[in-house]
Amino acid sequence: MRKPLAHAKLKPLPTPRLAPTVPSWLVGLFLLAAAVLFGAGLDRYGLFDVDEAIFAQTSREMLASGDYVTPHYNGEPRYHKPPLIYWLQAGVMANLDSEVLAARLPSAVFALFLALMFYTTVVGITRQSRYALLATAVLVLNLSFLSIARAAIADMVLNFFMLAVTMMMLGRIYTDEKNPVAPWITGFVLGFALLAKGPVAVVVPGMIVFVACVLRGGFWYNVGRLGLPQVSIGAALVLLPWVQFIIDAKGADFFREFIWVHNIGRFSEPMGSHSGQAHYYLVVLAAGFFPWVLLAPLAAKGLTVDLKKRLWSDDARASLPLLGLVWGLMVVTLFSFSATKLPHYILPALPGFALFIADWLDRIDTRPLRAVHLLWLAPWVLAVAGVFAVMPHVPALLNGSGPLFEQVGPALAGWGVALPIDDVLLLGILGQNLSFGTWPVAMGALLALGLGLALLLLTAGRFSGVAVAAVTMWAFLIAAVHGLVPTVYAFMQEPLAAIGRDITTEHRTGDRVLMYRLHHPSV
Repeated sequence: MRKPLAHAKLKPLPTPRLAPTVPSWLVGLFLLAAAVLFGAGLDRYGLFDVDEAIFAQTSREMLASGDYVTPHYNGEPRYHKPPLIYWLQAGVMANLDSEVLAARLPSAVFALFLALMFYTTVVGITRQSRYALLATAVLVLNLSFLSIARAAIADMVLNFFMLAVTMMMLGRIYTDEKNPVAPWITGFVLGFALLAKGPVAVVVPGMIVFVACVLRGGFWYNVGRLGLPQVSIGAALVLLPWVQFIIDAKGADFFREFIWVHNIGRFSEPMGSHSGQAHYYLVVLAAGFFPWVLLAPLAAKGLTVDLKKRLWSDDARASLPLLGLVWGLMVVTLFSFSATKLPHYILPALPGFALFIADWLDRIDTRPLRAVHLLWLAPWVLAVAGVFAVMPHVPALLNGSGPLFEQVGPALAGWGVALPIDDVLLLGILGQNLSFGTWPVAMGALLALGLGLALLLLTAGRFSGVAVAAVTMWAFLIAAVHGLVPTVYAFMQEPLAAIGRDITTEHRTGDRVLMYRLHHPSV
């Protein structure tokens, strides 16, 4: 039996009126839809600068050289990341003809693994499959998650292992799990997380688990259940063989540059042009976590109603959403203090926010959306839909021409926005007769109609509104991947790829290719 909590006599929170169980076929259908979203057409367009090209080339050189200890890029040691992502990409490249598909496939596969793992662990902790499926849908059906799931970089692999460590430890805290092997498995998973991207694999789960131990009550009892000595030894068994090999090959150079330059250095001062204001990640959440982020105020209000019960309840289903909110806010705050800012840095915050927002969605049948909330939810949805509706006219607007420029140009000038824009590279891209076709208008209409219907159903307390919102976002993301992204690639990256092909055609043995004031690895 679990050690009783001081406040365990509080009554549990009211459960949703509808049965919180979902059929297994629905879970399977969701995972199939996720697999299509993550994996279909991965090589329909080429790699994007800069990160995708660097990761793919590093894996390509690893496969060609047979050196699986030290990553190299353009023949020089690359100390930015540990080697796990390069091992995975190189392994797939050895068996596939398409290097683009091979470079992106590990991210897509691990995104699907992450969705399945998150669902099963939330079910294991809460014993409520509907809540778990809702949280998983919120986690994966947004632009922030999808963009990393289809990118040839290390972050999705990192987040799979990092989230697995977090959820396994939370399972030890929130359940009566006593399996002595579990801490060892957690340690092995942590070792792979460290091989994916280094110290962040300890920092982020450590923060979340620490807060869980505090909120749960009986701090030292909870810490003792984690089996930290076994976790540490398990992680060391996975990590140390490669550490020994890299030290034998390069001495301490890898760790000196990796730790001081690419971890501490990135946090203390901007690397390259990757900087931003303190509110940078609020903007990222507003755009990348749409539309679920719109529900955050309502979900927060729902938490305050039963806050005391959630703080001290022995019911994991009651307390996990509160932990999720704190989890997401901690990750956003941590990386907001980092001088180097990139949109995907806060991907580890999304599972926490998903647990938090899914709690409100799961109770929609007992706490319907109020009509007054439509006064601010509907305008936001229509505004985002409107952005896509006018997207076909944006290239001409930035060039200082077209009907949209005639309507809004004078107003923008009054606000100090001068058009055409003063960016030679972007003007060159726009000068290629950039056209998105009808995709943006169709996507805007889909958002307006689908999410509008979802809001009306939620106002009526109908759980079907959640399903409509999820299907709408899936269809919207599919349209973005297969409609917009190929066009963006054709005008932004294809000219660089053409340069690369021209160089290959004209290359002679002994030739050297030099770039001056140009950093485009895809060339």
